Amino acid sequence: MLKLAELFQNDMILQRRKPVRIWGTSDSEVSVSVTINNIGVGVFDLPTGDFSIELPPQEAMENANIEFKIDGNRELSLTGVDFGEIWIAGGQSNMEFYMRWDANGQDFIATHTDEHIRHYEVGRFCFEGHRQEGTKDVSHSFKWMKLGPDTTQYFSAVGTYFAHELRDKLNIPIGIIACNWCGSTASAWLDRTILENDPDLRVYVDDYKKGLEQLDLSKYHDKMKAARQKEFKKGPADFEKLHGTLATKPASKLTKFVRSIGNQPLGPEEPNRPGCLYEYMIKEIAGFACAGVIWYQGETDAGHADIYDKLFGAMIDNWRRDFKDELPFFYVQLAPFEQWLNCYGNDFPKLRQAQARAEKQLQNVYMVSIMDAGERYDIHPKNKVVPAHRLALKALKYMYNVAVQCEEPEIEDVIFKPEAIEVVFKNAAGGLECDYGFNELFDIRVDGNLISYNEKIVDNTIVITSDEYKADSKVEIAFAYRDYLKMDLYNRAGLAARPMEWRSNGL
Repeated sequence: MLKLAELFQNDMILQRRKPVRIWGTSDSEVSVSVTINNIGVGVFDLPTGDFSIELPPQEAMENANIEFKIDGNRELSLTGVDFGEIWIAGGQSNMEFYMRWDANGQDFIATHTDEHIRHYEVGRFCFEGHRQEGTKDVSHSFKWMKLGPDTTQYFSAVGTYFAHELRDKLNIPIGIIACNWCGSTASAWLDRTILENDPDLRVYVDDYKKGLEQLDLSKYHDKMKAARQKEFKKGPADFEKLHGTLATKPASKLTKFVRSIGNQPLGPEEPNRPGCLYEYMIKEIAGFACAGVIWYQGETDAGHADIYDKLFGAMIDNWRRDFKDELPFFYVQLAPFEQWLNCYGNDFPKLRQAQARAEKQLQNVYMVSIMDAGERYDIHPKNKVVPAHRLALKALKYMYNVAVQCEEPEIEDVIFKPEAIEVVFKNAAGGLECDYGFNELFDIRVDGNLISYNEKIVDNTIVITSDEYKADSKVEIAFAYRDYLKMDLYNRAGLAARPMEWRSNGL
């Protein structure tokens, strides 16, 4: 008897134009023939126990029937299977963020039905026996669901908007595999041994071990189980408020709740311990053929911003190794943010620069900026159309060769002239636009002192003048280098400029 892994179900989507690995278990050694719509695609000799087979690449198709036969008799089948583009939607809460919480979500849910956009959510479990404990609602996890009024509210908003735009442009089935966890650090999403063997990244393991020494593990396990049972019994009311309500003030009635769930060292039953989510979530899907990854994460790693580019690169290498594919990664640079409950954005500027470095250091990795789409007092911006659209633009250009403008304005050069500083932007064909004023986007220091200045746009250049500037001065320019601001500098494609630091010679 054959049993396929949980991921392989009726109404799923498989990746087109790549070999497709399917795995499961067999209770005996058997020879299995596989057909797609009654056309043979391979015969495979399976061992007793775990097996893995690889189907040949297929073009896009809808509602296919895949049959597995032993001695000419059907052993099992998968019906309603599409072949199209599969994208993993990974990261923390801004990627997990459900469509029902999105600013435009209810309108989208009410007006969009498409049986060839499908969503699969990897269940969020983080320790041995967690799922069997029965303290989590998995009614929307571990199943392929079609876009529709009864299902879409539980889909990743970024993933869904992204899928919808690709579907509109490519006219083929699009599948999203949501594999994310709110508040997660990237160190939880890769093999722990990688962290342990790297002198810089080992800090995550060392911090975890130090925390363990402070815990009474017997009391800890009882406390954690009781908390999970209580939360499951009463339902996720606080969690819903945290995500679904736009915070417009620096404090909230939910601050007490947040402190109660985060005021202790990490223990062995929490998702942010090193390698945890890799072990219990990524391994559920590793090896599944897909087009690439969209990623929105980094808030929780702001405290180690100086090594985030290395951590992110190590995670990407790890995933590519396990998926046996040089997967492209498209990711979101952190949005502007000042304070939300007991979270602060002080280190976000450093983290954004680490994210920008990663794009320059890594191959087949692309970043999008949403500096115009943050909220001062909410770490979860409610308009997920913005990051999803910009991710889709990058994917359309670099994956599907669609002619779109997808690059944000970015400082290319700074020219120090006797009478002015000229800040030259690339990706600004036709000139820069700033409709409502610069909103103090620049912080400029001359010989260590913050100066006042005037600025104007000339085509793709911002010309800065000041009585306090001299050509032989040592100048530091920080552009949009703040925890929170409202970016108001765009190119003609409506894409917001990226933040950056720049220093003159001698600094």
